[in-house]
Amino acid sequence: MSHEVERMMYVGEKPWHGLGIELATAPATIEEAIKAAGLDWTVSRVQLQLPNGTEVDRWAVVRSSDNKVLGTVGADWRPIQNTKAFEPLTPFVAAKQAAIETAGALFGGARVWMLLKINRPDAMIVPSADDRVAKYILAANGHDGTLAFTMGITPIRVVCNNTLSAALGRGARTHFRIRHTQSGNAAVDALTATINDVDAQIEQAATVFRALAGRTIKTSAELRAYVDAVFPPAPKKIDATPAPTVESFADLLGRPAKLNNDATPAIKTSGLAAFEVTPDNAEEDARRIFDKIEHLYEFGIGNRPAGVRHTAWAAYNAVTQYLTHERGRSADTRLNNAWIAQSGPNARALPAAVDTFLKAAA
Repeated sequence: MSHEVERMMYVGEKPWHGLGIELATAPATIEEAIKAAGLDWTVSRVQLQLPNGTEVDRWAVVRSSDNKVLGTVGADWRPIQNTKAFEPLTPFVAAKQAAIETAGALFGGARVWMLLKINRPDAMIVPSADDRVAKYILAANGHDGTLAFTMGITPIRVVCNNTLSAALGRGARTHFRIRHTQSGNAAVDALTATINDVDAQIEQAATVFRALAGRTIKTSAELRAYVDAVFPPAPKKIDATPAPTVESFADLLGRPAKLNNDATPAIKTSGLAAFEVTPDNAEEDARRIFDKIEHLYEFGIGNRPAGVRHTAWAAYNAVTQYLTHERGRSADTRLNNAWIAQSGPNARALPAAVDTFLKAAA
């Protein structure tokens, strides 16, 4: 049984998923956002026992507000409370360099997030279609052992509130923390440098997006090749091969094309985000996925105007719209795909677009 998304807050236009409590103005502090989103609770570990009273080497993660078990973890796991997880966002909000736009919990409280919009001009991709990308910082944390605390940049396509799969690169340049012990000018300088870095990275991503918008797709076979690269046939068994390192945008454009799908490593994901295709239904699922993406390529939000229609940018947005708006059986899963998922098709969407449409044509 899938969970309903727990109480969440948002500011401004109603999100595409139609969920959450609208606030008239953005919360002035992280604490206000935590309370408005219903995240003002803590978690603790409780060691599990067998029916005979013998303790085992597993702990339940219990929420303080209702004693709900959010997951089970091993002996080394330690909780990061919601207030602590979102504390690094405080300097951005306090300096009015960013505004809190949404926050909430997924999977019954197992995962929490907060999203801040950076106060910088949007990156324009297709001016004639007013197709723009806004700049965000996302912080997310898990209370069930399946997600470590993570924080990074997230570009979002304004025309359909589509979270692009370039989100949350794992390199050091996309992770940051402003120390609260810094004082005076040093803290201001550090904050300004971080905001400028976020702005520069998404502007760099926009150069990739504009290149995709300048590439016309001439045949259905080209679109199919791209979809097959994002959703390659699954192996019979999902192994524990580590996820590939997410490259910077400069590295992405600079590396050789990798069009052989067999080189794509299998990625083991948690049950919350897993999407496994068994050998028995692989062909049927591949056809179903392609049909949905082909429809979004033609009729997806923002994909019909001149300058976008029938371009690689439309194909990329069709894939990301499918991943973040449609894929998954519950609202929890769709929101997780939008803001948190970092492996599988989400990680392959942009590199595959570059390889298929830009590198192959070079």
